[in-house]
Amino acid sequence: MIKLRRPTWSNIKHADQWRNNLAACSNPVGDVDSSDMLAILTPIWTVKSETVSRVRQRMETVFDGVVAQG
Repeated sequence: MIKLRRPTWSNIKHADQWRNNLAACSNPVGDVDSSDMLAILTPIWTVKSETVSRVRQRMETVFDGVVAQG
């Protein structure tokens, strides 16, 4: 997903931010549902609200891309 999105970013550091945020807050898994999302985001929701908001948006983008690709 990062490779697909890279051309849309004005700054190369965005790829690093995406990679770092997603790696720090998630682990590779097979099936993911809303309870998995909550388990990842809830512990840091009030401590790192800006980061959680970005991670949530990035996860949505990744999931939308996966769904679009079948």
